[in-house]
Amino acid sequence: EFAGSGYSSLSEFRFDNCDRLVQALYEAVKGANPTALFSVSCQGSIENNYDKMYADVEKWCTQSGYIDYIVPQIYYGFQNSTQPYEQCLSRWEEMTSRGGIPLVTGLSVYKIGTEDAWAGAGKSEWITDSAILSRQLLSARECTSYGGAVLYSYRSIFSCDSAVEEQVWDEIAEYTAVLAE
Repeated sequence: EFAGSGYSSLSEFRFDNCDRLVQALYEAVKGANPTALFSVSCQGSIENNYDKMYADVEKWCTQSGYIDYIVPQIYYGFQNSTQPYEQCLSRWEEMTSRGGIPLVTGLSVYKIGTEDAWAGAGKSEWITDSAILSRQLLSARECTSYGGAVLYSYRSIFSCDSAVEEQVWDEIAEYTAVLAE
């Protein structure tokens, strides 16, 4: 397909295909129900979206006709060496604020009580620290484009490993208390 596309760059071809797919889905949803909301839940790493997925999340957040809100999977702890939660959240906040798109943060229940091998020096944070999810929610609420938060995954809450069950429920209790505020 690329050879016959007229594009001189494979990455431009991939970006365009991804943009057209998201735009077509948006238009299909709006065509079926103009009041329905359409979103994308993309990687939390803006760079990975561009460099590995060819997903131009900045375009989708700043130009109309792509999404109504965005749900980046910001599954990083505060101590993550390469993607600390607050720094990553701040970058998404800047982009979504510029485009007027609500930011719904994706938070990771599944990491509670486990080592995060990709977090560098923060690899033990999900084991040793507490109230991570509630602190992340509080940080997200400070964003001017805050549109909510979602937890991933249901199974991680209700069918978690018995070794971390108490820690998961303690985190959920803290999170629920913040929701009630």
